[in-house]
Amino acid sequence: MPRTVGETDDFGVIKANYGRFGPYIQYGKKYVSLKEITPEEVTLNEALTLIKAKENSTPNASLKPSMTAKFKSLMVVSVPTFGTARKRAKVKKHHH
Repeated sequence: MPRTVGETDDFGVIKANYGRFGPYIQYGKKYVSLKEITPEEVTLNEALTLIKAKENSTPNASLKPSMTAKFKSLMVVSVPTFGTARKRAKVKKHHH
């Protein structure tokens, strides 16, 4: 059962709980993992510190630089193909 840690004007109600991936705090529809504190122990100040750190971080901050490069290389637009593994043909778009 979630424990209400507190409430702020900026982040609304802050709750702490155990989830599928370990302990976390929730504010709105966002989540922050608790690494060194349990949901029973976390204070409002500690929760706010973790939330502000998450809000100020960049989206790929948790990825290592090499992983970010690999991730970006995977974001390539693929061309639709058909055929077997031995012979593939590109599907050409008809320009009208």
